[in-house]
Amino acid sequence: MLNNEDPSLHISSEKHRATPSASNQPNDGTISRLVFAASMLAKRNQEVESEAKKWC
Repeated sequence: MLNNEDPSLHISSEKHRATPSASNQPNDGTISRLVFAASMLAKRNQEVESEAKKWC
């Protein structure tokens, strides 16, 4: 901490930093949609790879 810094400002900024804002935290619905999309892409990738093996 700098000598000219107000200690009360330092404490409040530490408190603010320790508490993440809600906008930075995805909710469970967002996470489950991302997991679903990833699983669908993985399934599609397997289908494409197996189809490609038939032609090669």
